[in-house]
Amino acid sequence: INAEYGLLLLLTRRGKRGLAKDHSFTMKNLSNLTRLLVLTLFACVIYSAKFSGPSETFSSTEEFVKLLGQTQAKNGLFGDLENTYYSVKSLQLLKKEVPNKNSLCNAVPTNSASSLAQAFYAVQTLKSLGCNFEKTEYNSQAIKSLSSSSNRDLHQAVSILSATQSLASAGKELDKVARTILGLKEEDGTFRSATTDSSESTSADAGLAFLTLSELYSSVSKDVKSEIDALAYEVENLFSKATSKGKTLFFEDGDDHQENVRATSLVIQGINALSRVISKKIDVTQEQVAKLSEFFVQNQDVSSPRDVFHVVSGVDAVANNPFFTPIVASVVSDTLVAKSSDSNIKIRVTDLFGNFATAAKVIITSISPFNAPERVLIKNQDLFAEDKDEKKNTVYFFNFLSSKPEAGLYSVSFSVTPSSKKHISSTEERVVRVVTGVSIHECSVQAAEESDGLNDASKASCDAGKIEDVIRNDFTPFVRVSFKVRNAASGKPAPIQQAFLKLANPDTHQEIIYVAKLNEKNFYTVSLNLTSRHLARNNLVTGRYTLELIIGDSFIQTATIHPVADLRVASPEGKLPETNLGPKPLINHIFRQPEKRPSESFSVLWTGIVLAPFLILFFGAPLVGGNIYDFPLGLSFVDAVGFHVCLGAIFALFVLFWFFLNMFQTLGLLTVLLIPTTYFGKRNLQALSLKH
Repeated sequence: INAEYGLLLLLTRRGKRGLAKDHSFTMKNLSNLTRLLVLTLFACVIYSAKFSGPSETFSSTEEFVKLLGQTQAKNGLFGDLENTYYSVKSLQLLKKEVPNKNSLCNAVPTNSASSLAQAFYAVQTLKSLGCNFEKTEYNSQAIKSLSSSSNRDLHQAVSILSATQSLASAGKELDKVARTILGLKEEDGTFRSATTDSSESTSADAGLAFLTLSELYSSVSKDVKSEIDALAYEVENLFSKATSKGKTLFFEDGDDHQENVRATSLVIQGINALSRVISKKIDVTQEQVAKLSEFFVQNQDVSSPRDVFHVVSGVDAVANNPFFTPIVASVVSDTLVAKSSDSNIKIRVTDLFGNFATAAKVIITSISPFNAPERVLIKNQDLFAEDKDEKKNTVYFFNFLSSKPEAGLYSVSFSVTPSSKKHISSTEERVVRVVTGVSIHECSVQAAEESDGLNDASKASCDAGKIEDVIRNDFTPFVRVSFKVRNAASGKPAPIQQAFLKLANPDTHQEIIYVAKLNEKNFYTVSLNLTSRHLARNNLVTGRYTLELIIGDSFIQTATIHPVADLRVASPEGKLPETNLGPKPLINHIFRQPEKRPSESFSVLWTGIVLAPFLILFFGAPLVGGNIYDFPLGLSFVDAVGFHVCLGAIFALFVLFWFFLNMFQTLGLLTVLLIPTTYFGKRNLQALSLKH
């Protein structure tokens, strides 16, 4: 009724008069329309609740512990003070003992608090380890920083005072700090990094702001508390800014992926801390928690203490949030072996760390062949708890192989409904591989003098192994091997992916592999030509050979090698005919002989002839009146110098052409040089003409 009334007011803002004017719109029509909308919305909500949980558990505990341990020095520090803080916090979240704790307590205070950040790392590390330390210096620096405009500085200052239980010493200054942080909020739910207009708003700063305000909440006035309570409605805006990609949800603060992990970790930590202190309820959906969990378990590949901390703290935050607890449903083994001791599909239900989460009802909704999803073999099958104690059981099973499925891939869809309402229900789909053993039967060997006689040749059974007779190629050079492959579990013919017949010499290790072909009667057949000429083409020598069947398939538990027969290869002359196979004659290449060089005396004479024009130019210039005493002065001096410089550049260009420039490069540069040369040459001629 309320929905109908609200929709009525929304559609008829003109009141009863406006509604009366539209005779085609009646109350009954409106009621039916509203019911349709409500049912549609309800259906959408029900459909949207079907989603997958995390695909795997957090499995990097030992790797992270090893990575952090490699950076620890003898004094207990993990590198610098910042990395020590991240390492200690990560180890504690992983529930691991911090090595050399006593040495570490003594080493941290020796790092003087040269900055607020150093003081923050020192106090948080000492507090986490339970060390005794002098708080006065740290508190003094924190109180001085409460007037900062930086979101990060305010977070670190408040965290120091909270860790030393000294928030009360700040008095009314905490209200100003809280309002400063609240003033950084943007409409999309993010927070700016500082009060300056040029500062950028990020999701990571929103997480820091939530963490800081949650620590201040119990120490601020009622008016400020009400303003902090109002942030509960801003979380939805912040989640609308998050990036949903596949089964993951994360907060994107740039192109650096590790910064996105840090931002997502800080946001979920901040929301958790805020929801535990404020009086308003924060709405976070099951799907958001499940997708955040998936994001962190997919990003366990990190290499620094800082990144380790943000991954571990993010996993811990989504695993222990006050809204909904994610569970991981996974198939214990994706391979089932027919006629084995364990033929059950097993599904493990745990928390993110692989521990018991809650009792659950697990139902296989459908099992169908991977390539034929429309052919459902099992439907709505309950799974049974492996451990009778519901408070310990994590594995649920069902005997799928009792239905005698064929070997292959199967899609298994199942739903997990936890008994606890706080835990998240999920629907999952996994692929299971069913493998089986195979046996060879109706195996036979036929041998004949001619290939046409194989059809009429007698068959020797090789079901039990090698046939008794040794095949000789000089009497029966044509051989055919045929066989069937049977599924050991069902007894039905089994089509396989790989069937070969190997002809091998155990002494020389020579072998030939023949491919078996399947005919319409479900027989695999291989025909061999063992004539001397044919064997010679394959470079085989005379001697004893064995024939073996090789059966392989991705849905067979182990490959099968089945001996068939022994074979004696011989020729009348005692050796196989020669073929064109083998080493080729050595090819000797004749390279071009170098041309004869001229004699040394001729080379010197030719060099002198080449340099003669330069000598003639040097000694002949004075004879024709060339001198430097008649060099012009004044403005004509510039023209004369420019002309001579351009001429020198042209000569230099010719030298470069001789060594490494090509014709096109030389012509291009020469065209550029001719322009100033012509200009200065013309002005020189004009000056000489005026002088004479």
